[in-house]
Amino acid sequence: MKNLKQGKSELVAKANLRLFFALWPDTSVRDSLYTVAKNRQLELGGRVMPAETLHLTLLYLGETPAERLPELECAAATVHAPVFDFVIERFAGWRHNGIGYAAPSQPSDEMLSLVKQLRACVTEAAFSFDQRAFVPHVTLLRKVEQESPMQPIKPLTWTVREFVLVQSVPDVGGGCYETLGRWLLD
Repeated sequence: MKNLKQGKSELVAKANLRLFFALWPDTSVRDSLYTVAKNRQLELGGRVMPAETLHLTLLYLGETPAERLPELECAAATVHAPVFDFVIERFAGWRHNGIGYAAPSQPSDEMLSLVKQLRACVTEAAFSFDQRAFVPHVTLLRKVEQESPMQPIKPLTWTVREFVLVQSVPDVGGGCYETLGRWLLD
């Protein structure tokens, strides 16, 4: 994979970076997801996630030493996966963690393979990561106070052409994301 780095603005001047690998939607998919969020907020309440932050987390690494970032980038470059499509076609709300989310009915084989490869490459490079089962979803609402059963939404096809390495940067408004690395799919 070729790493298409965006200019790395100054990495937060601390020993650890809060990192994760993700899929970031193109403008059309992002705007559609944001519309779903606004519509669901009317019935569930909560806070709509800013459109520019919408993503699907593939692998959460959490606190990672900043000096190991080059190793992580090299590990990610070993991942080889084809461009693929998946369809987001349902919405639900989890009251226990206060989120409303959109998700595919079934993760595609290509998505599962990508996650498996990411897990393998970071394990081989001796990085730790969240070991929980992969449950693909895009968080659309936070602070949802009521449960929402799984329900269909207008299907939304997401063509995945790359995956990204992202740093979660705390700020006054609660946080923002900075893309540190970008790898094209084959």
